[in-house]
Amino acid sequence: MAISLPRLKWVVIDGLSFEYLKTYLCSQAMPVLTQMMTSNCLTALEPLYPNCQTPPSLFSIWSGLQSEEHGILGYETPDTDVFSTFHNSFTAWPSHIDMVWDKYARVGYRVRLHHVPFVDEAKLARQMVARSDVYSQRLWSSQTVPLTEVLNIDPFSVSIAFSLINEHRTKLLMESPNGKVCHLVSNNEVVDLPLPDGELLPHLSVLISNNGQEWVCSVLGKNAYRASPTDNIVKDRHQLTFCHEALTQSYRNGLLGDKLVQGGGGEAEEALLLSLEKVHRCFLEELALGFSQDDADLYVGYYPVFDLALHELLGLQALVSSTSQGKKIMTQLLLWVEEVVHTLTKSLDEGEVLVMNSDHGMQPIQNTCYLNNFMAEKGWLRFKEGGEIDWSNTVAAYHPAENGTLSILADKSDTETIIADILDWFEALGFSGAKVVRLDNHQGVLSQENRYFLIPPDGLRVKASQSVDALCPSAKSGDHCAHSDHPWLKGVFMTSGLPTVERPQHLHQILKFIEEG
Repeated sequence: MAISLPRLKWVVIDGLSFEYLKTYLCSQAMPVLTQMMTSNCLTALEPLYPNCQTPPSLFSIWSGLQSEEHGILGYETPDTDVFSTFHNSFTAWPSHIDMVWDKYARVGYRVRLHHVPFVDEAKLARQMVARSDVYSQRLWSSQTVPLTEVLNIDPFSVSIAFSLINEHRTKLLMESPNGKVCHLVSNNEVVDLPLPDGELLPHLSVLISNNGQEWVCSVLGKNAYRASPTDNIVKDRHQLTFCHEALTQSYRNGLLGDKLVQGGGGEAEEALLLSLEKVHRCFLEELALGFSQDDADLYVGYYPVFDLALHELLGLQALVSSTSQGKKIMTQLLLWVEEVVHTLTKSLDEGEVLVMNSDHGMQPIQNTCYLNNFMAEKGWLRFKEGGEIDWSNTVAAYHPAENGTLSILADKSDTETIIADILDWFEALGFSGAKVVRLDNHQGVLSQENRYFLIPPDGLRVKASQSVDALCPSAKSGDHCAHSDHPWLKGVFMTSGLPTVERPQHLHQILKFIEEG
């Protein structure tokens, strides 16, 4: 072929922090990661500028472009024609820009994709040998209820009643319009149960646990599992039981019990880890099976578990020195990464290149602030009765996309004074380091009203909604939004079969490094 590209297996491990890896790396339990670290095959990556949320970061990784070139500015990106609105960056993206799989397909190489976004199947045509996607169609969300209540799966008209037999077993009575089914399940483990109305329907993944006060049942959220091409697809057990969503919301809302940082006994973390392990097993099994097929030249996959976990558990760092539970949990998360890396390394055939990198790290978050409260107090913004921004009577606001954008009508306000007052407000709250930058040459900022971008102080989430209090403790203990020099926000770049010198330090440099390696 005129263009030669390496046979490549590439996985993004969402949220894996270089600093976290250094802190909790155990040479005896994690020999593969240790070997990569000592041989300079594992290096640090800078977070994306100016926003390092997942959509813009993934797009830079797989396109080789910087944020200012592709225009994606966050999980939600403000629209360029109406400055007050925004769109989801996973569903509306610049499809004219080629991803790495488009480049491979164009020169006749075969591609296999597992749960990655930004895929235009029409561009891949016959070169796409397989694709799986579990992020397109919601079936039901995670939920947790006491065993004294009935749990409902509304989309399938299913209700579940419970009878606790003892601390080891629970009886579930599952009822649907087509009849009743009784299941006897073990407590304290995730169990997959078929729905009553057919073997080809997705299974329920349930967990019976004690939250320290009462027994509860949790159902893990589930999306439809989509596989392409659709010819002769058999819905095997892997597809029917695949889970992408852990019990993060139930943990965050206290339904699994008090958190360790709140003085809890560890029941909440144990239940969350059981749900995370289920998601880990699903994605690991998929990657192991897909990457061993020997039917493609490019394999690309996605692994979300680390990111899901650290949003909730990064705050446990404060307990590592005082309790064994904290360090055990933090180490377990890295043991799952070791398992992923070990499995994928074993899948390599001669001449193949393996790349595993994260899209960002994760920094500890202690507080959430509500900037638009301050904007309203200054008279720059007005809220409607329902709490939405009244844009017809607003000259400056923190954009509801919550990606960092400040919407300022320069012709109706003193922009310099507004920015100075915002920075002073953060200082008055006790947080230093906030910055406001201009994005004059960014493809995602065609509206002049949205050219200002807030980079908040470390440890602080900024919300656009209205709140009684301007500052409160954060429900998340870890996050990644705007670029920062915080060491825990740096990501990870791991390779097998590529040079150990002059390695990329920025996300957009990875693709070129692979092509030239």
